[in-house]
Amino acid sequence: MEITAEQYAKLKQFGDAAIKEDWRYFRGEYNGATNSCVDFTWGALKHAGFNIHRPEVTTHDGTVVSPEHNGSIENHFEGRLQPARNKLDIQQLVDPVLGSPLNSEKSNPPPDRSFLQHLISDNETGSPAQREAARQFKAQLGARLGQLGMNDAQVNTLAAAAAKEHTRHAGQGDVQSCYLSKDGNTIAMRQAYPPLREFDVNVALGRSEQSHWSEAAALDRGRGGDAVASREDPVARYHAALSQPMEAPALSRG
Repeated sequence: MEITAEQYAKLKQFGDAAIKEDWRYFRGEYNGATNSCVDFTWGALKHAGFNIHRPEVTTHDGTVVSPEHNGSIENHFEGRLQPARNKLDIQQLVDPVLGSPLNSEKSNPPPDRSFLQHLISDNETGSPAQREAARQFKAQLGARLGQLGMNDAQVNTLAAAAAKEHTRHAGQGDVQSCYLSKDGNTIAMRQAYPPLREFDVNVALGRSEQSHWSEAAALDRGRGGDAVASREDPVARYHAALSQPMEAPALSRG
């Protein structure tokens, strides 16, 4: 796409600062899951003032789950964890110079990749159990969160946070239900065995979707002891859970 002289100057400013290890615009510590080339690219686009147009997304019954967004790239958005999954977001960038003959799109098939390269480029995020927890969260609360004005990226971030919390407390069994407090500030998850688990909406949205998935993966790798516990009698685990104090009050189901 053709860009403006001002955008060119801002992009160059962003890149030159990084070359000089001046991290006023971007953190210099590389992390493949939370601070990678993807984050750098979207940070540069935001710094240069690119706009994005995300269309309204509705369910089959007409419920709006993600309101239309037309303007600057959302501050919370840092791109998708796997580079190839950023294609749709790139396509939603608004042409800075409307009608320019340089504005065009061409897609090529990906090159041959090793299994590892495929994994880090465009595979699905999370384990099957984590993806199911995220799917269930969006099925139960996605529409309600959309009604409160959250966009698809924010809902995905909260779903990743829910999958992470489910992994953290996997010994309590699968998630049965997800609840949103009346003030919209707290999410609770009821698993097969108590206690009820809660997390703060604003705290969860203060981190990127990628960082939640990264922590979820780390928790999953560290669950060696939980694998033994999961083979225990579920009735014994239920009574053991009852002996523990409730960590959070039940939320209103209204």
